[in-house]
Amino acid sequence: MKPFTRVLAGVAIVWAFVMPGVLFVQELRDGQAMKLEVMAQNLHSALPKQPASDTATVTLPASGVSNWAGVMRDLAVTEDRRLDTFAVTTLVSSVAIIILSVSILRVSKRDENTVA
Repeated sequence: MKPFTRVLAGVAIVWAFVMPGVLFVQELRDGQAMKLEVMAQNLHSALPKQPASDTATVTLPASGVSNWAGVMRDLAVTEDRRLDTFAVTTLVSSVAIIILSVSILRVSKRDENTVA
């Protein structure tokens, strides 16, 4: 194997081990599930204790609604950042796989020609 192919293989192996950890840590850091859980509890506590009809009106505190709107905006921004991260990760992984595959095919074809 040529040094270039070895370097590519090494980079791909490092990428395969490091990226899942990076994405997992990002998921833990964002904590979207916890934010949504708190928001759901707050909304649930604002509802009347007895079942109401479908047309019943619920009064919500302005500060609570403002806070929930902020949480939803933060979640949307976080989701947008996550989408960008996943897109770049997928693109880089796909390019690495294509380059390694082409390199392997070239090496195997060269080996076939050498043996024959």
